[in-house]
Amino acid sequence: MLTDKDVEKLALVLATKKDLEDLKGETSSLKEVVQGLATAVDGLAKVIDDLRIEYSAIKIQLNRHEEWIREIAKKAGVKLKF
Repeated sequence: MLTDKDVEKLALVLATKKDLEDLKGETSSLKEVVQGLATAVDGLAKVIDDLRIEYSAIKIQLNRHEEWIREIAKKAGVKLKF
């Protein structure tokens, strides 16, 4: 048979209903923070993808301009130094 002292010792070691409720509240808060972080990461991923697309377009435009400059220099008889 368990004595009152044994029950007190068990109460110190085992989680009570209050402990579980507190833990549930903490995990709910943590869940909201994680969802917020996931949303922020998704936003950053979109911005990075947009910048990658813009960079590709700028690179193509730069290559086109370099080709035009070479053609103009060739027709004008100018030697370009790179």
